[in-house]
Amino acid sequence: MKHVSLSVLLSLIPVCAVEAETIRFAVIGDYGQSSNTATVAARMLAAAPSFICTTGDNTYNTSVSTANWDGAVGQYFAPFILLPSNSAYVAQGATTNQFFPTMGNHDWDVGGASSSFTTYFSLPDNERYYTFVRGDVEFFMLSSDPREPSGVNVGSTQYNWFTARIAQSTARWQVVIFHHPFQTSNSSHGPATWMNWGFENLGVDLVMSGHNHFMERLSYGGIPWIVQGAGGRSHYSISSPASNSQFRNTTDYGFSLVTATETTLTHQFITAAGTVIDTVSLPGDPPPPPPPPPPPPPPYEIYEEIVFQQGLNGYAGTDDKEVRSSGGDTANGNNTSISVDGDDGSPGLQPNHGLIRFADIVGDGAGQIAAGTEIDQAFLRLNVIDAGSGMSAYAMTTDWTESTTWASLGGNGVTPGVECESTAFYTVGANNASANVPTGTLSIDVTALVRAWINGTSVNRGIALLPFTNGTNGIDISTSESTSPPRLVIRSLKKGLAQSNFRQGDASYAGARDTQLNQAAPTTSQATVTSFSVDSDDPNGTGNGKHVLLGFSDLSVASGTVVRASLFLYGIDPGAGGSLHRTLVPWTDAATWADSFGGNGVQADGTEALAASDATVAGSTGDVEIDVTAAVLAELDAGSTSIAWAILPLGGDGWDIVSCEGTASRRPRLSITVEVPTKVEGDINGDGIVDGADLTEVLSNWGGSGSADLNADGIIDGTDLSIVIGGWTV
Repeated sequence: MKHVSLSVLLSLIPVCAVEAETIRFAVIGDYGQSSNTATVAARMLAAAPSFICTTGDNTYNTSVSTANWDGAVGQYFAPFILLPSNSAYVAQGATTNQFFPTMGNHDWDVGGASSSFTTYFSLPDNERYYTFVRGDVEFFMLSSDPREPSGVNVGSTQYNWFTARIAQSTARWQVVIFHHPFQTSNSSHGPATWMNWGFENLGVDLVMSGHNHFMERLSYGGIPWIVQGAGGRSHYSISSPASNSQFRNTTDYGFSLVTATETTLTHQFITAAGTVIDTVSLPGDPPPPPPPPPPPPPPYEIYEEIVFQQGLNGYAGTDDKEVRSSGGDTANGNNTSISVDGDDGSPGLQPNHGLIRFADIVGDGAGQIAAGTEIDQAFLRLNVIDAGSGMSAYAMTTDWTESTTWASLGGNGVTPGVECESTAFYTVGANNASANVPTGTLSIDVTALVRAWINGTSVNRGIALLPFTNGTNGIDISTSESTSPPRLVIRSLKKGLAQSNFRQGDASYAGARDTQLNQAAPTTSQATVTSFSVDSDDPNGTGNGKHVLLGFSDLSVASGTVVRASLFLYGIDPGAGGSLHRTLVPWTDAATWADSFGGNGVQADGTEALAASDATVAGSTGDVEIDVTAAVLAELDAGSTSIAWAILPLGGDGWDIVSCEGTASRRPRLSITVEVPTKVEGDINGDGIVDGADLTEVLSNWGGSGSADLNADGIIDGTDLSIVIGGWTV
């Protein structure tokens, strides 16, 4: 493919120049080792470009020698190239490089890699893909061959580099050049769908490619797409022009000449005979848009937290230690780390167990939690300082101290069903010698255990951390004597709030539904699978999409004002993530890619699903909370008791999440929190004030019973009248 670039001269002019200078550059493609190249090159040089770009296939010879590149490129364009010292044309070469090629598929064939290309040319960045600026034009030279190590799909390392760099560009014009055309009329040699990077939405002004041996101009997304592959190799034919093709030439060899001024960008196709056969001009940038609106306020904070950590706010109740089968654990309660290990010595298995307890957390003292307090969540957060195999957490049933040893625990450390519960309440990692649990913060959900401690249904004897039998790669954890001690974080709803949670199977709730639409299996229902993938390219390289449908019905929430709604998804494999669009057509979990939503997955087009997303989320692992407050409010305000989304991919790196058929504790959950109206004492009719209407209720029902019996003593009398008068709203 061909591509266009602008602006050498501006880079050579001092910053103090008062006027932008006109810049002119030439573009050639698919020209290596051709008898026609000399004529095209001579015509190009006669046009006096400031610099030259290529759309790839600079050579068709697979030799890695400098002589190969000299014969294909150097003999024609040496005055523009900063040549290697062993080039036969080095004496004619440039002292500052003004030749900017991209790699085509035949360039990758040279030695089967990019090293020969990057050795011959002297280019910015990693030289396979790079950017450079000339005056008020920035060029983005991309690597489009699937052999590119940094990837060529949306979401790849190269794509992320490109989107970050173009977002930072301050140039008036942005020109993108690469080899394989996404837009072209030759179906047998394109289009390269993997290069559909959404350039038209990223501020690109002109896209140029090669690969097809002809000259073509198309319009896509409001910008010109140029195919410049007529540098010298044998022509390709066009049997059926693309509907958006605006100019085509399959008989002449030639090049592109692009001129950039402060106000216009003009592209011309010029033949080897010097005839201009097509011209298109772009106007300058429109006026800058108005400043964006201020960011939305942060989500309403619905929780209050109590944190227990050694030394924090005077708390000193943390006990932790390691018990060792190999001995030496009598006085290690002051160590700064614990190793949970299936084998920490030889000969034979010599495991280590960990013990941790937060004492005196329940009570009426300062910093304690009152007995019977309702909590929402509780987490034990550990600092892992050395990655390891894995472990399980058990509730201890036997008392212990920091002087407890392996031997004093029945001579076998902590045994499930003896010193601790028989069943683990949490497991992480795997039963092997790999480093399955990474360093950093490990968060363990201990909600059920802490609730039992607070409610008095279980005695707080702490937690045992036990390794797997074959988990011989120990996990090292910081203790309360370290600078990163364990933390017990307990969250409870703030006063005046009520929360409704909707998760399939929880408290008999059965209103959740979900499925996956799989382009690779377009007629197969996936309603019963336990996990889904949000992906635009699965299997990799096929361009097949996977869309997820998720809905909740029978939403019954407490009276009051919705202050926060969150959707919780559990990620099991990280990826590019997804965007949530409320669906506008009914669906069931029997929906498939081909049989629903117009037969092509879900389109966020305002018909099948809302065009604007309710939320965009990165594809991380573990519990992922997504703020959907505005969406839930909109549905409830419209009188609906249900809500449903299509989760559409943000790229080709699939994000895997647990479905409503997966592990119960990891299924999707919709949480809606409501601010409950404060009851005004004496307000009998519930209108928020105490006035004559409430007084009438008391007087008209005097001596009887009913809602005016405010003190609930079975009779409406002077006591109830006093309550009304005492709460009278002025």
